[in-house]
Amino acid sequence: MDFMLTVSGVVILSIAYTADKYGCHLLSRIGAYCSLMLIFSSLFFE
Repeated sequence: MDFMLTVSGVVILSIAYTADKYGCHLLSRIGAYCSLMLIFSSLFFE
């Protein structure tokens, strides 16, 4: 379960990086916050 949360966090982070590269800065910022919350929740709630 926590492995899937980490994988989805990394996927969202890569999508946010791609959106930042194409100029959608608000979308990339929201995606980065969501992915960081997913990764940290998978680390702390095992």
